Amino acid sequence: MHWPTLATLWLVIAVPISGSERPSDPPLFELADGLQLEQYAGPELATNIYSLTIDPHGHPTVSGPGYIAILIDRDGDGRADVAERFAAAPRDGAQGLYWHGRTLYVTGDGAVWRYRDRDGDHRPDGPPTAVLRLKTGGEHDAHAIRRGPDGFFYVMCGNLTRVSAKTITDPTSPIARPVAGVVLRVAPDWSTVSVFAHGFRNAYDMAFNADGELFTYDSDNERCQGLPWYEPTRVYHVVAGGFYGWLSPQRAEWWRFPPWFPDVVPPLLYLGRGSPTGVEAATRLRLPGVARRDIIVADWTFGRIVHVSLQPDGASYRARSRVLVRATGLAAFAPTDLAADPKDGSLWISVGGRGTRGAVYRLRGRSVLLTGPVDREGPPLAPLYRRLALAAPGRASLSDVVAAIRSDDRLLWFAASRHAELLGRLPPGQRTPRIERVLAFARARTDPRRTAALVRRLLAGRAQPEERLWTIRAAQLMAGNMVAPQHRGHVWEGYTATPQAGIIADSTMVMLIAQLMRSRSKPVRWEAARWLAITAADRPEAARALAAAADAAEDPIELEHMLIAFSRLPPQHRKPHTDTVARLLVELPYRLDRAAVPRDRHWPYRIRELYEVLARGVPGLHRAVLRQPPFGHPDHVHYVLTSGFPTRDAVERYYRLWRAGQFSRWTDPLIRLARELDHRRQRVLIDRLWHEAPDLRPELLILLARAPQPTDLPRLIEGLRGYRVDVAKACLKAVQRLGGTPHPEVLLLAIRWWRRCEENDQRDDAAVFAEYVKAHVGDNVASPAAALTAVRRRWPDAVRNTDELNWKHWEARLQRIRWTDGDVRAGEQLFRKLGCVHCHNGASFVGPDLRGVARRFSRTDLFRAILFPDETVPDRYRATRFLLADGRVVVGQVIYESVGVILVHTAEGTDVRIQPEHVERRTELNGSIMPRGLLQGLSDRELADLYAYLRSL
Repeated sequence: MHWPTLATLWLVIAVPISGSERPSDPPLFELADGLQLEQYAGPELATNIYSLTIDPHGHPTVSGPGYIAILIDRDGDGRADVAERFAAAPRDGAQGLYWHGRTLYVTGDGAVWRYRDRDGDHRPDGPPTAVLRLKTGGEHDAHAIRRGPDGFFYVMCGNLTRVSAKTITDPTSPIARPVAGVVLRVAPDWSTVSVFAHGFRNAYDMAFNADGELFTYDSDNERCQGLPWYEPTRVYHVVAGGFYGWLSPQRAEWWRFPPWFPDVVPPLLYLGRGSPTGVEAATRLRLPGVARRDIIVADWTFGRIVHVSLQPDGASYRARSRVLVRATGLAAFAPTDLAADPKDGSLWISVGGRGTRGAVYRLRGRSVLLTGPVDREGPPLAPLYRRLALAAPGRASLSDVVAAIRSDDRLLWFAASRHAELLGRLPPGQRTPRIERVLAFARARTDPRRTAALVRRLLAGRAQPEERLWTIRAAQLMAGNMVAPQHRGHVWEGYTATPQAGIIADSTMVMLIAQLMRSRSKPVRWEAARWLAITAADRPEAARALAAAADAAEDPIELEHMLIAFSRLPPQHRKPHTDTVARLLVELPYRLDRAAVPRDRHWPYRIRELYEVLARGVPGLHRAVLRQPPFGHPDHVHYVLTSGFPTRDAVERYYRLWRAGQFSRWTDPLIRLARELDHRRQRVLIDRLWHEAPDLRPELLILLARAPQPTDLPRLIEGLRGYRVDVAKACLKAVQRLGGTPHPEVLLLAIRWWRRCEENDQRDDAAVFAEYVKAHVGDNVASPAAALTAVRRRWPDAVRNTDELNWKHWEARLQRIRWTDGDVRAGEQLFRKLGCVHCHNGASFVGPDLRGVARRFSRTDLFRAILFPDETVPDRYRATRFLLADGRVVVGQVIYESVGVILVHTAEGTDVRIQPEHVERRTELNGSIMPRGLLQGLSDRELADLYAYLRSL
């Protein structure tokens, strides 16, 4: 296909909208040249839309929580006039809709449901029928439904749908033991189920292109950004029997097979960070520059519609991308689904998800254009691939398997590997080195001892990097496949294996693998290092090879990979490399900064685990790290927090650098460590950072409260106004130490905390505030309400501003604000002062990443979410309450869970490890750990400043 300048020409257009946005603030979009975008329906007709399809009459059918609606344009003006309710279901909203004739299939409420509308009156003929029971409702559960060119139905299932061997009822299923997310293939009458492909994370949608091939767009594991196993969002060609690398939850928590493993189908295309949603084939689209065999995908996070062009390449395709639509304006644009209009070739786009206001848009060409035809050579998949892919394992012809392996097509290699045991029938004289590598890979699990000699011989021979990977992967399988169960949920998930009986990493094998660490091929280096790690190679050559590879790594992510592998070796072999490892550990955060590598929530925990093991058995590592001249990066605190580190020396080093103007990025963990400083230095730190770094005030207040002075009272009152319950308790105790007459504002704030803690069932915390109030008001007050009445009688002027938030008041106020007066820099300072940065910035995203938030949410929705954070809380950010056997209560967000431990991040900003056997009762709360009332007391100008900053993200 010829590409004109479409990818570089853009139009910025304004689309009129309805709802709470003012006419002066329309949504803005960047559109590829030749396109126009029109709003067909707004939130007044359908809101929070999850999925979209086109009914037999050409009307968009949409679904959100509790409804399925058909949007109809009765007067022909291009905008929907009515939303006819088709059904008041599913309860949680349909995450899959598909019209097949006058039958609507719906994913939700624990099944795929079938509705019939034989008379076409937009009403179901009767109650729906459950045709397939599946786990639904969650963001990683069952999603889209499509009908393939073979007449079978296909259902996309996220990795938490719990599809297993028990789900399969078709004996010819290409997959017998599914892992992670899957594509189900269901008979036309829904009588039998097979697993067509597996190993996805959480692909939401899929589509068959004009060649009859299936494609999907899979999500990244954003919490693992900055770690070696992170992989961005990916466009996949979905093939029969394909495995796509993801292992959670059956075999791992977050590590996945890398894309270069020979037993993985690699991505066609990476599209960076995002939240993949809709996928649509271009077969019926008439958009400039879009060919019939192409696909279109949607990204919820960044408000993008992306065109993926496909060109046949062997058994698969080459892919390129360009953005067709990108949101740039104020209004929400969070695309959830796509559908092609069969009549005029336009693209329908639904908007919604996670409580956002819904809308439906239509993307058209500015003139009637026919798309490019499908190339005349036919579908890209060769008959050879089809025979191998559809044959049961071991049932293909030997000649087909040999022909596929002799080709240079990786997808044919993958298809042939399912039948690789057949190669054992070949006489040794007919086995080329490539065939022997595939045969070794096939036999490594079932007969590792007999395979060992062959693998040693192949490792010593010459081969292309991709061929070499077959041999290294065979060596890994001989040692046992990843992941060792005892290391699930830790940094070594992808660096440990369940050992094969009797397989030992002998000196010959170690030497051969260690030599591969000098390869120019990154996959070869990485997998050689992984083998040394999973075998815990007990040879000094292994440590020398890994230390040298780490030292030579230009990419900081490769450096992390090599250090993790190095940490698996015995301590006696690691000790000679202590100084090198210390230098590399100190350099690592700086190198990540220079490479602009973001670090998400898991990074601090995994790096701390790595450092703890590197230091175990090598006690000199702590001092070697501290001796390094560059020591002093904020992320070095994760080393300092490990057992045995000279904490006081480290904190004093930070303090000296700060006083010399060589360090400025204090963090919460560093402020906690500042308790090791003497009182004078603590006061210097508090007084300067109070104004320089307002986001650190919660931890500064806790530090200040240890030895308060009378002049600190205003700061202590500020600590009681907001922040966290641990900060409020520390400030209250500091006020008590100062003594004197009771301050009415302190009493009112203590009453507020008393009520809040009781509402959250935090009885111990509530008792702290209740005790203080009763000491000054009287023991006869039995509740916060009674205490407030008593304070109102004694100090009437102090209670004028205690009214609860009122949304109508706020809504009217938001309409009056001059939003154009907002200042981004002032808004950023306010963002930090309010403490928002703790949960929505940095390496630990306890709250959602706010980049692009003003494009996903309308201004009204955004401010309502801030004012009432408990109204709509995504599963990822919901709080959980744990009642422990000793009576303690922990409330927070579960950030990691396994059989042996539950890790909870609390609203106080601390991490709590809970042993499951100590949990008496566990309650999933509907609320958020985000505090209420963050905007109380802010002026109109401050609200405008805050919004200006959120728009800039």
